[in-house]
Amino acid sequence: MTVDLQGIPDGASFSLRIDAAFAVDPGSKFVFRTEEFVMPISLKDSTITASTEHTRSTTLEVKTSGATYSMGDLADEDGRYSTTQHYNISAGTYEHLALSGTAGEKSTDIRTSMSLTGEKKGPDDSEISFKIGGITDGSVTITALVNGNEELSREITIGGGVTPTQPSNPGIPSGHSNVGERVTKTPTPEQRSVDGVVRVTGKATDCISVLNVKVAEVPEGWQAITGAYTLTPQEKTFSPEASLIFRLPKNIAAEPEAYTLFLARYAEGTWKPLPSSINGEEISATITTTGTYALMTYAPVTATVTTAATVQSQANTHEETASLTTPTTTATPTQTPAGILPAIGAVVGILSIAGARKRW
Repeated sequence: MTVDLQGIPDGASFSLRIDAAFAVDPGSKFVFRTEEFVMPISLKDSTITASTEHTRSTTLEVKTSGATYSMGDLADEDGRYSTTQHYNISAGTYEHLALSGTAGEKSTDIRTSMSLTGEKKGPDDSEISFKIGGITDGSVTITALVNGNEELSREITIGGGVTPTQPSNPGIPSGHSNVGERVTKTPTPEQRSVDGVVRVTGKATDCISVLNVKVAEVPEGWQAITGAYTLTPQEKTFSPEASLIFRLPKNIAAEPEAYTLFLARYAEGTWKPLPSSINGEEISATITTTGTYALMTYAPVTATVTTAATVQSQANTHEETASLTTPTTTATPTQTPAGILPAIGAVVGILSIAGARKRW
């Protein structure tokens, strides 16, 4: 698979997301790999983010010609795992970027996501190339953004594809239909960012992808609490409205009343606040279209407090400066060894990005 980059200047914000869905046997081992990953550009101030769904445990492994980096952990109670690693991604050839682990006890499919985000440095025209390995039946979706604008989005079917697990009515024999029987509701579609910070829910969100992007300059007096997230495809509208939900950082969720929190959308070169509501450790807003969003607060205000005191019969004035700080915390993943599993299948395709144009 080749991603053709043309006319991408240095300093541009670049994001590449690779999503996969593939069939598995319940409780079995799985692996999804991008092999022979040729990265002709570097990404400054960059992150590698990975996540899985329907798993018991997951390991992310990045292997270069001279070293192997791996980290992993058990999934949460909902079968989800995510990790974000901050690196300066250098140009070169990586033997593979892989997600492996154990499927959930009742899982018949696995969902994986990997994203690379950072400030591009290197030739304006180049090619990112890799092969897909480790799966025989499934689908892979490639999405790329330049300066927050979607430049490429394509889905590739591998083998027979994958059919999502459908909910069932436990304890009801097939062929019977009773008025009083328990009916399982179809869940509302939900899409997440790879790092799990952002969720988008609603009837028309089943084809949405959420990518981390660089935060554009915020208005004077504002502060960005999170990075920015772009919902693609661009200019897609939601009817009925969708819910955009951000998870609050732990230190802010502990005392949200100390901040003026709100979600904002970047449109026409400026950030615009959205009516937002806080519920526990999350903040949400209703949206009618895709675009770029972030969690914001108003910047700390430096206040001058004047107190009077009499010292040796003289009045002296003291000024005290008070400011609000918003420290952030970074979770450290558990380090675990990971082996290299043999490739089961591979797929080759051609994708192209040309500046602000989309080409196939």
